[in-house]
Amino acid sequence: MYGAGVRVRRWWYEHGGGHVRSLGRTVVSIGNLTVGGTGKTPLVIALGEALSARGVGVAVLSRGYGGQLERVGGMVSDGSGRPAVAWTEAGDEPALIARRLPHAVVIVGRNRVAAWSRFGRLVPREVCLLDDGFQHLAVARDADLLLIDATEPFVGAALLPRGRLREPLSVLSRASAVVITRADQASPDAVDMIERYLASRHPSIPVFYARFVASSLLPVGGGAAVPVDRLKRIRVLAVAGIGRFESFRALVDREGATIVETIQFRDHHPYRAVDLDRIRTRARASGADLVVTTEKDAIKMETLVQAGEPLWAVRIDARVEAAATWNAWIDRIVRAVA
Repeated sequence: MYGAGVRVRRWWYEHGGGHVRSLGRTVVSIGNLTVGGTGKTPLVIALGEALSARGVGVAVLSRGYGGQLERVGGMVSDGSGRPAVAWTEAGDEPALIARRLPHAVVIVGRNRVAAWSRFGRLVPREVCLLDDGFQHLAVARDADLLLIDATEPFVGAALLPRGRLREPLSVLSRASAVVITRADQASPDAVDMIERYLASRHPSIPVFYARFVASSLLPVGGGAAVPVDRLKRIRVLAVAGIGRFESFRALVDREGATIVETIQFRDHHPYRAVDLDRIRTRARASGADLVVTTEKDAIKMETLVQAGEPLWAVRIDARVEAAATWNAWIDRIVRAVA
């Protein structure tokens, strides 16, 4: 029944029943086929940074999941570099994007066309990055960047609610390019299976590879960043509420930390004082020297931490390989804007 509904919806849009609205800007969608975290937010940030470095103004249009503005729509950041609205209004991921891309306009709303109509037309930005937009067919786009997590092979997977697929694999034909994420964490056989599937069914789609690296450590609550090698041979308690906790744990482990304990919250968890008390208790009991978390989680902990508390956020950056081809792909977007 779910699959039938997805196919009818796609047919409806393809044959003019559903209204596809232009945003009046070059639109690049970043999305995926599966539920859960494939690394969309780091890719949005990486693409936004690359476009900004080329002198292109960037706006990000996101749903704002879990934020107070999700239902009514709103502007999280106007791109002036001033502090964005609180994460409780923006949602945790748009709040992080606004912080990492201070000169980008960030707009949220469940109805993205309506949110853009209210706010997007007011800002002179040449490119709109449509966050988690592959299934958002109401917005016209110039390019669809589709992420596939190599640690979660999709070939043979089932549609929701039985499996993790949002849409059938036939919709891969809509992708302008594919980014295979976490290929460095997956088995060679898993990566090879994805490559062979894409080569046999969609040989003309460019394929890139992205790995997520820890670039620095940031004290939660404010302060100067320190090199990530601070983690080497340090006993840590790893805490996160993200889609792929095991990926975060593997990243911390690769940096040489000794993980003595973990606490896993559900994705988008809204931290409260009782959660921080639990974290402190577990850190003392396990003999951890530091508590480490993600930037996305840190945004929701900032007002709850105490001065000098050994709670640090790992800044995670996306590194896209086949760099020359990736840069050429971005340059085509820039030329399209011009």
